Amino acid sequence: MIEKDFVTEGLRRTKIDEYLEKELERAGYGGMDIQVTPLGTMVIVYA
Repeated sequence: MIEKDFVTEGLRRTKIDEYLEKELERAGYGGMDIQVTPLGTMVIVYA
C-alpha cells in the first residue's frame, strides 16, 4: 500500500504543476515546491 501512496502523491504534484504551468505561462513559471506543515499545505511557486 505504500507504493499506492507514492503514486497518488506523484499524480497530485503533477496535476498541480501542470495547472500552474498553464495559468502562469506568461509570467515565466519556473517550477513549484509543496511543503506539508502541521498548520496546512504550503505551495511555493518559482517564477
